[in-house]
Amino acid sequence: MDDFPIFKVLEYVPSTQLVYFLEISNISFTTGDVLKPLLINLAWTVVLTVVSVILYQRRLKDE
Repeated sequence: MDDFPIFKVLEYVPSTQLVYFLEISNISFTTGDVLKPLLINLAWTVVLTVVSVILYQRRLKDE
């Protein structure tokens, strides 16, 4: 992992966060275990929504 820094970036991809959710035990988990993947997925959602709106607005101006 130290040889390839791209693997550190891939830890924050939503699909990897889903794997973290699946690894959390049903019995012994803390809020912190769940909060980090949720916040990362929320950040992805907000960023991609903003990008989609900007691109849609730009597309409307082109027509």
